[in-house]
Amino acid sequence: MPVVNETGAAVRFTTSTVLRSGATNLLGIWVSNASSTPTLEVLNATTSGTGTVVGVFTPVAGTFYPLPGALPTGLVILCGGSVSGTAFFQAD
Repeated sequence: MPVVNETGAAVRFTTSTVLRSGATNLLGIWVSNASSTPTLEVLNATTSGTGTVVGVFTPVAGTFYPLPGALPTGLVILCGGSVSGTAFFQAD
């Protein structure tokens, strides 16, 4: 059985942000800090508000969330409370 090695761009976030405009493939999210009622939501969009791919969830610090999926429009991370981490996605 072949070994799968998925790699991609790593972009750190500390607030809600557009991480990628245009098509990409999300690989996962590493959460380094999560406190004060933290929440995360992942959108297939270039602005906040529409295109939910991963609904609101409560992340745990020190956890990698594998979230493989095609995002044809873009990648937006919405943060609530105090959350920071790194999103891994294919940049090209």
